[in-house]
Amino acid sequence: MTANHLDIVQQEFMRQPPQTGAFPPDQYDARLADFFAFEQRVLAALARAFPTERWGYLTIGGENTIVYAGKTVKVGRVCGPDSQLYKIGTDIPTTNAPIWTDDGNAAADHGGKASDFYLAYDGVAGGPVDPPPPPPPPPPPPPPPADDVLAAAVLKALAQIDQRLTALETAPLHLEGSARVFGSVTPITLDKVEPKK
Repeated sequence: MTANHLDIVQQEFMRQPPQTGAFPPDQYDARLADFFAFEQRVLAALARAFPTERWGYLTIGGENTIVYAGKTVKVGRVCGPDSQLYKIGTDIPTTNAPIWTDDGNAAADHGGKASDFYLAYDGVAGGPVDPPPPPPPPPPPPPPPADDVLAAAVLKALAQIDQRLTALETAPLHLEGSARVFGSVTPITLDKVEPKK
């Protein structure tokens, strides 16, 4: 093929590259999925630039595979309808440098029909996979009707008034010369005060 294909892979790499470099073993699947998203973006760009070539996915087992659309897809290679293969990344999923290298013909190399190895590009342009947003919190319970709130406040106030009235009714009342202090009667003396002249 022409260098235009390599240009497309490189442009897509410059626009939104896959992750590169060493990674812990438990990150293998995530790193492979990241390169697969890059592969989908390359396929979208190839479909725009070369629509009649109909590049798609390579469906074959082995290393660096994921399950996509119910098929086992080898990540890092694009496949033509005739099962012609091109590798688009080096040392996947570590180095991931952009390339366009002839990788043989799957039907000729493995035996079988071209359709056994080709899965047409489905128009999905991969991007960073964001986790789904958390569900919204449940709505607060509706406030009670205003009449119920008012009635509750009035009943509470009436209960407090009733308590105070009961306390007043049961307390002895002493008027002349005494005062009620902390529940006991204390006599008091009132002096006559002369007005100033």
